[in-house]
Amino acid sequence: MADRTVDEETDDRLGADRPGPDGVVDDYDNAQGLLLPGRNGNISRKFPPDGKYVVELDACAFEGGQRFSWRIDGEAALDATSCTTRIRLSEGRHDVSVTVGGSAGEETESMTIDVRDLIVVGLGDSFSAGSGASRTGLVGAAYDNIPCTRSGHSGQARAALEMERLDSRTSVTFIQLACGGARAELGLLGPHNGQKPQLLELSEILPPGQAVDLVTFTIGGNDVHFADVVGQLVSEHDAPLSLIDGERTHDRVQRELLELRERMPRVAACLGAGVAGQPCEVYGPSGRDDDRQVVRIPRIPLAAPDRVVAIGYPDLTRYLVRQASGDLVFTSGGPLARTCPNGAAQEPGDLTDGVADGLPGGRPARPGILSEEEWTWGDAAMLQPKDPAPDDDRPFAYAYRPEGGGRIVALPLRNTLNAVIGEWGPRFGWTTSMRWWEDSRGHGYCSADADNWFFRSIFHPRDSGYVGEAAGLVEHARELGVVSPR
Repeated sequence: MADRTVDEETDDRLGADRPGPDGVVDDYDNAQGLLLPGRNGNISRKFPPDGKYVVELDACAFEGGQRFSWRIDGEAALDATSCTTRIRLSEGRHDVSVTVGGSAGEETESMTIDVRDLIVVGLGDSFSAGSGASRTGLVGAAYDNIPCTRSGHSGQARAALEMERLDSRTSVTFIQLACGGARAELGLLGPHNGQKPQLLELSEILPPGQAVDLVTFTIGGNDVHFADVVGQLVSEHDAPLSLIDGERTHDRVQRELLELRERMPRVAACLGAGVAGQPCEVYGPSGRDDDRQVVRIPRIPLAAPDRVVAIGYPDLTRYLVRQASGDLVFTSGGPLARTCPNGAAQEPGDLTDGVADGLPGGRPARPGILSEEEWTWGDAAMLQPKDPAPDDDRPFAYAYRPEGGGRIVALPLRNTLNAVIGEWGPRFGWTTSMRWWEDSRGHGYCSADADNWFFRSIFHPRDSGYVGEAAGLVEHARELGVVSPR
C-alpha cells in the first residue's frame, strides 16, 4: 500500500490543560499521582510499574472495515469490532499487523511502531521554577510547591506540555525539581529549602538505568548572590562601587563567578558520562540544611550529552522604544531597544504586580531606584553572553561612570554570568542556550506594559517572560531531535 492506513497514538501523561487550552498544565494527577497543592507540584513519580504505556492502535482508515484482528510482536491475535484498540506496550519498537475484514473480503497491513515516553527534567533556581508567576499569574503564594516557589506557569513546565502536544505518538513524563534560591552547591548538589539535592532526588525518581531525554536548568544567579546585588542596586548610589561585607560589589561578583566555574565540574560529574576521574557525590540526603552526609550516587543516564540545556539568564536591562502613538521605532536592524533610564519605570501606574512605581517589594527606595549607569553595568558585567576577557589574567577595563559625574572608574571585568554559562557547552558537551537572553532584549524591567516580561517588584519573569523561555526550549528540543512535529 502506498499510504499508511494504520496509525498509533500514545496517551498523554502530563494531564489536562483546561480551560482553553491556555498552555499551562492544570492537572498533574495522571503523571504523578494525587496532586497536593503547595507541596509536590510538577514532580512526576508515577512511572508505570510494569514499564508499559497505553497506546491506541487505529485502523479506521480502512473503508468498510467490520472486523479487526491485531497481532503484536507475533503474539496471539486481539480481535475487535471497533477500528481502534487500546493496549499497553513497553517502550521501544514493536511489530504490528492488522487484518481487516468486511464485505469486500480481508486485507492485512503490517508496520513497526516505536513507543516512546520522553523524560523531561527541569532543574535549577527560581528562573526555572517559575517564581513570580504563581497559579494566579501574579506574585503570591499560589504555587505548586511553596518552599520552592515552583509553578506550572514556569517556562520548563510550559515547554514540556508543548513537547507532548507536538507528537501524538509520544508521551512526556515531566520531572520538575527546580527550587527558588538554588545554587550549584546548595540546590543541585546539596540540600536547600528543606528539599533533597535535586540530583539525588532525580536519581531516586528515575527507574534504574532509565535515560533522560532532556534536562534544562538555570543556575548561577544565586551563586553570585543575585538578590544581594539587586539590593545594592536598589538601595545604594553607584552600587557596583559600594561594599558588601567589606568587598566592592563588582569585585565580589567577579570572584564568585570564578568559584562557580570551579564548582560546575562536580555537577557535570553526575550527568551522562560525567567527568573523567570524578565521581558523582551529593550531600544532605535528608533535605535538612545541617545534613552534611556525603552520598555517592550513579550518574544520571542521558539519551545524549547535548540533551543537557544550560539556559542563560534573560535581559532585564533594555526596553523597546515607542513613538507617542505607541508604535515601535525601527532601525535597519529591527526594533530600537535602549538601556533602561534613571527611574526604571515608564510612568505612574504602569505596573502589573500591584506595587506602585518606586516601591520594590512595597518598601520606599531612593529616588530613581536604579540609575542608567547601574543598568548599563548590570548588562555588561552580569548578562552579556560574550566573554569580556578570554584571558582572565588580562581583564577588560570596564569604564563605570559615577551617577553624580566625576572621574570614570575602571573596573576589572574578567567574566559575566552568562559568559560563564556559555563555557559549559564546550567544557561538558552540553547545549548552552542564550535564546532567552536574545528574545528578552527589549522586554526588560522598564518596558511599557505591552512589552514587559518582568515583575518589577521581584526582578523575576512574569507569565510573558516564561512563555518566551518555553518557546526557546521547544526549539532546542526540535533541534536536538527530542521531538518533531507530525
